[in-house]
Amino acid sequence: MTMKTPMLWAPLLLLACAACGPRATVQTPSGFAELEDQQEYVYRAATADGVALSVRAEKNQPHGNLDFWALALDGQLRRVGYAPEGPAAEVHTQSGLSGRETRYTRVENGRKYRFWLAVFVTERRVWVVEAGGDEERVKGAVPAGIQKAIESLTVG
Repeated sequence: MTMKTPMLWAPLLLLACAACGPRATVQTPSGFAELEDQQEYVYRAATADGVALSVRAEKNQPHGNLDFWALALDGQLRRVGYAPEGPAAEVHTQSGLSGRETRYTRVENGRKYRFWLAVFVTERRVWVVEAGGDEERVKGAVPAGIQKAIESLTVG
């Protein structure tokens, strides 16, 4: 083995590490198309008329529990004009994660928007499922599809 051999492996190790980032799967709702090559999201899908569904993964730093992160994210949303539709509710995924879900509304330029926020916390990550769009487009089967997608979250 020569000194050059480890250098040949360096690019492969970088590629392997890049593939080891946070992963999540979600059952894409009917009427949504999964969007590829997303930079800020682990998963993202949208309808043709602009309703979006996404999953983000952040490091659990500072290290907090579900109560901490749900309250922190709720505060951020309220500061920018989102109002909860009701109290936060427990939500459970089919894979066994327990989380907290809150639904919000926001009025912007005379239009009302609906927004879902579901937070799940593991030892290493905070998983955030977000969905929303113009209230006129979040109707019919869309709300049930979003809820089913949240409950289908699997992380790895």
